[in-house]
Amino acid sequence: MNRSNLRQIIKEEIGNFILQEGRRGVYHEYRDDITQSPRQKIGHALKNVRNQLSEVEKSIDLNLRLKHETGIGNNDYWENTHKVMRRISERLLRIQNKMRKF
Repeated sequence: MNRSNLRQIIKEEIGNFILQEGRRGVYHEYRDDITQSPRQKIGHALKNVRNQLSEVEKSIDLNLRLKHETGIGNNDYWENTHKVMRRISERLLRIQNKMRKF
């Protein structure tokens, strides 16, 4: 077997693997994972969300402190910054509505 044949076989196998995995979907793999019960999955997921939100909150607190110490006003932001803040606010509202469903 020469190198070009080997490369072709590897490409085909990788392509087949990607197609099989692509059909399956992330949710189905998560749901069908038998290493944890559904209660454990939900509990661990919410714990991870809590930890990630703590990191986001720390970042916001640091930047608020920087804003106040340097005297930057709302008019001093880049134009894109206002758009980003608006999108973050909208996203937080969507997340809040989803959390109420729990």
